[in-house]
Amino acid sequence: MRKIKRYHAYAVIILTFIAQLVVSNYIDSAMLRPNLMIILLTFLALFSDKWFGLEVGIIVGLFFDIVSIRPFGINILLYGAGGFLIGAYNNKFYRNSRITSAILVFLASCFILSLYYISVTFVVSSMQSLAHFKPVLGPLVIIPSAVNSLFAVFLFTFLFKIFRYGEDVM
Repeated sequence: MRKIKRYHAYAVIILTFIAQLVVSNYIDSAMLRPNLMIILLTFLALFSDKWFGLEVGIIVGLFFDIVSIRPFGINILLYGAGGFLIGAYNNKFYRNSRITSAILVFLASCFILSLYYISVTFVVSSMQSLAHFKPVLGPLVIIPSAVNSLFAVFLFTFLFKIFRYGEDVM
């Protein structure tokens, strides 16, 4: 397995975050907008280790917290935990499969988005509003996770070429 160089990863993180901001300006529906940062986080954690996954998750979460109007630190915790978990179990999966990448992005998206919506509900409003929030949680998590999975198939192919995994995979 090749080692991902940090400066390459950081450059791709910054470019992906800029692309994320540009994409969100052109797509009106939040459910159909892919979260490119979750896809990138899954890729980088999958092809490195749990500590680099945690590092990337913290950086990605910090970027989202800087541009978000929500309470600071929620994204850092969630993306960091997601990167750590994917990096911790990265040897358990066949990483070069498009189906595996789509499934892992779907699961990572479900994990991060569901915990995000639940934590924002607890932080921003009272616990009584969670009862009204449950029916909405399904579509807010499942549909964006499916969109992320579809985009992951194409974005992983592109990332394989950037990080030079392309010669011996797929």
